[in-house]
Amino acid sequence: MKIGRWGEEAWHTTWVDNAIISISGCHSYPEYEQSCWRLMVRTATLDEYRGRAPGNIKYMKNDFNWGCILPYQVEHARSLGAKRLIFTTNSDSAGDANSVRTNRAIARTFEARGMARLLERDATVFYTKQNIWEILNV
Repeated sequence: MKIGRWGEEAWHTTWVDNAIISISGCHSYPEYEQSCWRLMVRTATLDEYRGRAPGNIKYMKNDFNWGCILPYQVEHARSLGAKRLIFTTNSDSAGDANSVRTNRAIARTFEARGMARLLERDATVFYTKQNIWEILNV
């Protein structure tokens, strides 16, 4: 998970029956831009809970990270002065099948509905080809 690696960071979890079922981190990202925070870092959800969060699938609210944790990360980063909020996805040209699927889902949901916009395609972020998305409205 690389907890403690990012400097100014926070980790958010979803719990069910005294067990963590979903986790995601966020951290300040001045290497990209001053007052920038990178959200939705190292997201993970146990298989049996994927797609089971209460919420509209059209907005990816049925995902514990995107639907439940992301709003708290936005609030946290903004409370610390974040002016730009971004997240990254592995691009179609790199990454495992799950990451590529997430990238496509973001384009079809968040971008199509004005919730995020693509800032950079195939940028190198921590030695990995990723797409950089700006959060506009969650």
